[in-house]
Amino acid sequence: MKTLKENIVGIITIIVLVIVCFIVLGAEYFVFMNPITSRRIVFFDPTPTNTAKVSISTDEILIGEYLDDWGYSPEPDLIHTIIIKKVNGVYYKTEIFKDGSQGTIKLNVKVVNGEERLIEEGDDGYFGDYMVIENNRDIAFYDKKGFIYRLHPK
Repeated sequence: MKTLKENIVGIITIIVLVIVCFIVLGAEYFVFMNPITSRRIVFFDPTPTNTAKVSISTDEILIGEYLDDWGYSPEPDLIHTIIIKKVNGVYYKTEIFKDGSQGTIKLNVKVVNGEERLIEEGDDGYFGDYMVIENNRDIAFYDKKGFIYRLHPK
């Protein structure tokens, strides 16, 4: 069993290593194994200073960028841009609002009768909401009752 002093020294060492790595390498994130609990610790720098030294290979495909103004006429502040990307085989949906706020969520794929349905990760399926990227890159929205609306790429 390690003493409290040894535990504190270990934690401080990890913090110093992270700071040094951010400064020297300019990396966006690092993953360390906590020697005390054997759990992964992820340190994230949202504003890297030197990304040229970090090379992360990604296969990123822009599926489309869409203006979602459907049904928001009484609430124009809810009109937003949707960006669908496929990164390393995984779909992501980013929504960007007029005030600059945004969020990105992973989309799970479910194939039904040969159709690829994109479902927001964490969706419990109660309403049955999903999206389909059509051959012309339009994105169509559905729920349990069927088709809701379609957006065309910008």
